[in-house]
Parts: sequence; C-alpha cells; structure tokens
Amino acid sequence: MAAENLTVGAMSSRRIEFAPTGIEASAGNKFLNDGKTMLYVENGAGGSTLTVTMQTGKKVDGLPVADLTGTVAAGKAAVFGPFPKDLFDDLEEVGYVVITWSGGTAPKAQPFTLP
Repeated sequence: MAAENLTVGAMSSRRIEFAPTGIEASAGNKFLNDGKTMLYVENGAGGSTLTVTMQTGKKVDGLPVADLTGTVAAGKAAVFGPFPKDLFDDLEEVGYVVITWSGGTAPKAQPFTLP
C-alpha cells in the first residue's frame, strides 16, 4: 500500500493556522518537500506515545543513512524538520518525505513550509 499524501500548508503574514488531518497508520504518509518544510504532529490525550519515523533516502558509500525518529507524548504536539532535500528525498518518489507512525492515540499531522 502506498503512503498517503499530506497537503503542505504555507505560512502567511508570519503565521500559520494548523489544521492537521488524521494520519495513515498502516501505509504511512508522505509530503512534498522543498527543503524548508516542517512537520507539525499532534498525539491525542489519554493514550500512548507516538513514534514518528522520517525516512531518509540517502546512501553514503552504498550504505543507507539512518532514518530520523522522534516521539510525541500523549496529549502533546511537536514540530519536526526542516528536511534537507539531499538527505530526506525519497528514492522512489523524488521530492517527497515519507513518514511512518507507531502507537499514539488519534494522531494528526500537517506539513508546512517556511517562507
């Protein structure tokens, strides 16, 4: 199953209003990355910690660079990024960052780009 696309929001007037959407826990998600894109993640209250894995697409001397992993506690939110294109662009879908999820309660996410 292919990763589901997340729409990238843009900052205007030096602010952004977050409107995160539910994530695709089984297939993961992806978003278009311009190298200045950040990822806002919410984890619902009363549940478990959410693990967020941003896959790297880079190899050094034929060896894959380790993925970036972070956590979001129950009832909390976090921002990850930015995601340098030379490190995080997916090898199969160039220009996209692919994210997988584990745990959490009704997690939501929204990528956004900085001006």
